[in-house]
Amino acid sequence: MRRGDLQRWNSKLRKNPDLLSVGQRIRVCPEISPRTRKSIEYTVQPGDTLGAIAERYKLTSRELMRYQRGKLTDPSALRVNQKLRIWVDGGVVKGFGGIDRDKGVLRAGVQLPPGKHYHVKWSAGAWGTADSVRAIQTAVSAYKRRMPGGPKVHIGDISKKGGGKFKPHVSHQHGRDVDIGYVLKGDQANETRFRSATKSNFDVARTWRLLKSFLDTEQVTYIFVDYKLQKLLYEHAKSRGASEELLDELFQYPRGRRRAHGVIRHWKGHVNHFHVRFRE
Repeated sequence: MRRGDLQRWNSKLRKNPDLLSVGQRIRVCPEISPRTRKSIEYTVQPGDTLGAIAERYKLTSRELMRYQRGKLTDPSALRVNQKLRIWVDGGVVKGFGGIDRDKGVLRAGVQLPPGKHYHVKWSAGAWGTADSVRAIQTAVSAYKRRMPGGPKVHIGDISKKGGGKFKPHVSHQHGRDVDIGYVLKGDQANETRFRSATKSNFDVARTWRLLKSFLDTEQVTYIFVDYKLQKLLYEHAKSRGASEELLDELFQYPRGRRRAHGVIRHWKGHVNHFHVRFRE
């Protein structure tokens, strides 16, 4: 979940997001199944560094420091045989999961109309919920205001009219998924067919602004982005002043592509487009 959601659903946190107390009950509404967390103790070995230990457990150094609750203030001052507290992900929390959120149908669907700033690859596959279609249009408009010029946004499949199975996709059945082409530079910028993003043709600045515009709609559950491209986007956002808190909240990177963390996550097959899942 995003921090802003917790504040919206809990009036006390809205006034002071740091005002938490042991035993306090707060409202949560996770659409991504939460996982249990297990605490383990790690004994520092000769040659260990904080960064290497963090990487081994798919953490950031900042996370690992925070887990020590003030007992480790200098990351370079590790001692052999020193005990560190580490929290690792376990299975899905009991009571969550077991629901296939990829399958379904689309009732009262709306077709995404042609737009000035975007190109719809296949109109017959551009049916979504009213909220999803509105969010797509809002995000593209906001992106173009912040980043004028450049190629049109290339919009791929959402759902078929009425929803249901939509080969070759596993999802895209209930009008809350959309594929968006990465913004590219050079000769491939205006190609409507999705092309793989590489270091040489990837317009990182424009793609980050496009992703951020979708996230700013506050209607996004997750976005699938290839892990190597996540790295480029993360580094760009950081260079543009994005806070550590925001980067930690949004990105799976640099924790490894299998870590269940963040809104922006790796999924195979997303080197030529990113996939947005909107909320129910």
